[in-house]
Amino acid sequence: MTTTGASLAESAAPYADNPAFLDDLRRFVESLLSAADRAATDSLHTASHQASHTWRAIAARMAATVKAEIFIPLAHVALVFQLDARDVQLLSLALMIEADRSISDAFSTLTRTLHEAEGIDDRPRSTSATGKATSLRTATYLLGDVRGCLFADSPLCVHQLIELDDVNVSTLDGAYRLAPALTAYLLGLAAPQPRIGDQMAVDVIVEESLAELIVGENIKRQLQRFVEVCCAPSARFGAVVLQIEADDTTLAGALAAAAFSNLGYGVARLSARHIRSAYQNADHRLSTLQQQLRTACRDAALCTQVLMLTDTDALIGNEEREQIDLFDSAIQALLQAVTYVVILNGASRRLADTVAGSRQQGVRLFQVCVPPPTPDLRKLAWEKHADYYDLPLDDRLLTAVADAYTFTEARIAAVIDTLAGRHALAGDDKIEPMLWDICRTEAQDQPIGVARRVDAPYRLSDLVAPPQTVALLEEVLGQMRHRAHVIDELGFAAKHPAVKNLCVLFHGSPGTGKTMASSILANELSLPLYRVDLSTVLSKYIGETERNIAQLFERAQLMNVVLHFDEAEGLFSKRTDAKDSHDRFANLQVGFLLQRIESYQGLVILSTNLMGNIDKAFLRRFGFVIEFPSPARDERLHLWRQIFPERVRLHDDVDLEVLADKAALSGGYIRNAALSATFLAAREGSAVKMTHLVKSVGREYEKLGKLFSEADYI
Repeated sequence: MTTTGASLAESAAPYADNPAFLDDLRRFVESLLSAADRAATDSLHTASHQASHTWRAIAARMAATVKAEIFIPLAHVALVFQLDARDVQLLSLALMIEADRSISDAFSTLTRTLHEAEGIDDRPRSTSATGKATSLRTATYLLGDVRGCLFADSPLCVHQLIELDDVNVSTLDGAYRLAPALTAYLLGLAAPQPRIGDQMAVDVIVEESLAELIVGENIKRQLQRFVEVCCAPSARFGAVVLQIEADDTTLAGALAAAAFSNLGYGVARLSARHIRSAYQNADHRLSTLQQQLRTACRDAALCTQVLMLTDTDALIGNEEREQIDLFDSAIQALLQAVTYVVILNGASRRLADTVAGSRQQGVRLFQVCVPPPTPDLRKLAWEKHADYYDLPLDDRLLTAVADAYTFTEARIAAVIDTLAGRHALAGDDKIEPMLWDICRTEAQDQPIGVARRVDAPYRLSDLVAPPQTVALLEEVLGQMRHRAHVIDELGFAAKHPAVKNLCVLFHGSPGTGKTMASSILANELSLPLYRVDLSTVLSKYIGETERNIAQLFERAQLMNVVLHFDEAEGLFSKRTDAKDSHDRFANLQVGFLLQRIESYQGLVILSTNLMGNIDKAFLRRFGFVIEFPSPARDERLHLWRQIFPERVRLHDDVDLEVLADKAALSGGYIRNAALSATFLAAREGSAVKMTHLVKSVGREYEKLGKLFSEADYI
């Protein structure tokens, strides 16, 4: 009685494991060879018909094994790459020839017999160390017509599952063999690691579910919806591209890994820099690069992984560096070889255009933009990592740190790691200043384009200025410390987005303390201070200025720093009519800088010595306009008294009150005079005398172009 295919599948028992499956596969190939021996005079199709019942039984058991979720490598390959029965039989034949010596010998004997019968030279056309070649003529004799499995667009060739050896498909000349990585995989010995050239993709470990990740609920909902769309029974996609835009690349990787774990996939990170390097190592042969990409996709699929491409800007051509644009070619190669791919950041518009060009293939693009974390989310990250070490950080401190520093979770974890080690070694409870110190160091650790970090130890108590100036500085500090509460929690940001920025203008004569006040604000807020030299930002080339400014503010926003623009009158001077293209370009530069200053969610300080040159129309843009007047007599006396370090010896003849009365100098010039006088005393090996101070004051007067008489002081 003949058993139908359907009833055979229903009654089939799943394989217990891969060795049991391989035993059946071996018996199938042996039955093919045995049938060929008994059917030497039969047609090509008759030999394979003898073993068809055995194959139907194997196929039914493979289906039952997949349903039972028992892993069999060949069944996984057939499922992932959508192979038909003839594809699987070709792989099975090649596998048994490589794995079983007796089958290999019997196949070789049959091949010689067939070639002799047809008068064909059976000497191998080429040799290879990657595996034993399987004659196409003999495979066709055993299995039937296999030519459809060998075309360039067939699954076996597209996914690099086999290698062809001098093949002529129409005449069935030549041979094929398994891809090098596939033999060990099908035997259950080793899984391949996706790689490009010498660089392997790095697994992204799933540590938390989507629900547990510290990210906005809207982002979680978008990714959960992405999973649901991909799982929908009606979903009929080609390749699916998920692009995640995020400043925190560690978080982006975790989001991708968590989302795809719900689809049964792992995620492996692959840098596009390695793709460009592989292209260069292949002597700029695009076909070689595309083959390597397909191989990487195959290995990822064998490991049930999704490739996550990072640093995609490396694929975009740059005429100045004579780089060939690889973006479209690399993305297209991925889309043709995978079911899913993740793109981390990169050129969104360019990616959308590339996907649109592949729309006829059913490619779908999903884009998720992850905004910077809010203070509340940052606080959750601080709490999470502090709890890991059981650090005694109270709610007040964590709120303040979360408000002050826009760190990503990865950087927060790094700060906590450092804090835990330092606190353990210190053996005391002074953890708060320790945390602030580590945060400042972490924030200052990276450069910000054209800005340069300013380190000064000044505090508000060090400033000598009129009470009104000090009061305004304290008000600036108050606004910065309570911004999260007023702007975010009370809802001002939702109603007036521009209020997230705080821009302050300092004006006054040189040396009156404007730069010192910038350092004071930064130190009091425990934030790093970066000074911007406008001459390095401005460029005579159209577009360069905008690029410099954009890079400056993007980097500064990530690090949450205080930005100080000195000599701001150069950009904020009174506007004139645009008489020529240079004037129009200058006005555009000013407008672009103002736009970025107003959108910067932090503290921006601008200072000028020439308040009269500032266009009054710009003043409304500043939250505070603070004057630093030249110090009065009592303020100058205070400056002279506190300007010298404790270890500097002053001679008895030094009269600081006379200096305060007679020398109308601001704080910067007083500091210069004190330092110069100390050097004069050191050269003489004496204490600082009045003569040293008077001589130094005279030099400062010369700088200012003022008349000076030593007789007025001695």
